[in-house]
Amino acid sequence: MTLARATEPASSPSWSEVDRLAALRAYGVLDTPREAAFDEITEVAALVCKAPIALVSFVEDTRQFFKSEVGFGARETPIDVSICAHAILQRDHFVVPDTTQDARFASNPLVTGEAHIRFYAGALLEAPEGLPLGTLCVLDTKPRPEGLSKEQAGTLRALARAVMAQLDLRRSNKALVESERRLRSSEERLQLALDAGHIGTWAWDIARDRVIVDANLAQMFSVSPDEAANGAPVERFVTAVHPEDRWHVEAILADLAEPGVWEDALAGSACVVQLHAQITGSPIRASCPSSPSDQGRGCVDGASTISSKPGLSVV
Repeated sequence: MTLARATEPASSPSWSEVDRLAALRAYGVLDTPREAAFDEITEVAALVCKAPIALVSFVEDTRQFFKSEVGFGARETPIDVSICAHAILQRDHFVVPDTTQDARFASNPLVTGEAHIRFYAGALLEAPEGLPLGTLCVLDTKPRPEGLSKEQAGTLRALARAVMAQLDLRRSNKALVESERRLRSSEERLQLALDAGHIGTWAWDIARDRVIVDANLAQMFSVSPDEAANGAPVERFVTAVHPEDRWHVEAILADLAEPGVWEDALAGSACVVQLHAQITGSPIRASCPSSPSDQGRGCVDGASTISSKPGLSVV
């Protein structure tokens, strides 16, 4: 008996195995527990394709890992018995109508052993970079000379895209969590630097006349924790400035709060308004990102960092 290849192999892949494995491992899906979102996909695949077995299979270098399986009873197999390892070399879905008639699989333990696999159809699980990670596949213990119907094949491809959508969403969420972690770490380092330098930071909501300050500035101005968190009128802080310097601060704040100043500064494009002043020997810079639609109303954020002449500038 002559054995034939059910599907012609694709030409040499355009991707490298190193890149493919790196992409697969970057998803962090290998060796993770079963999840309902993936189990539901394999159940639908088995139902639509009328197959007793369905797998979400990821092909690694020494094994294939099943994120989800219906009717198979194992979470992984060695790579040397993997039909999916052949499927990822194809440009489209991969169908083997009768494994006993295909030279690549006739002696495969999954074919000759208790699993008794006779039919295979798999749709690629492909990363956005075009790298094949595995397949969503259905298997049968009976040959299927007719393969899958057009509707079944189309549904299998759609379900494979749903698997990748789940993975891409989780990868994006993972990246977001990592970005938030780095941001928190950066903020913690900044706060340590501010604490070490006895530098206070503050925000002034001009429209509501509320100044919110951090713990350092609250201590400098003898402000209660409640006032620091919820804000207090700017006058509450101005009166704490040394009398000889207070008029400088009052003049600068008056200029900053003047609507005409904001309208001129904000005309035409988004900008940052900066306030420079010297308060009781402690240099201060304040800045407020804004846009023309704010019409001069917004917050002024500040930290005692840079000494400069009193005045208003736009950058």
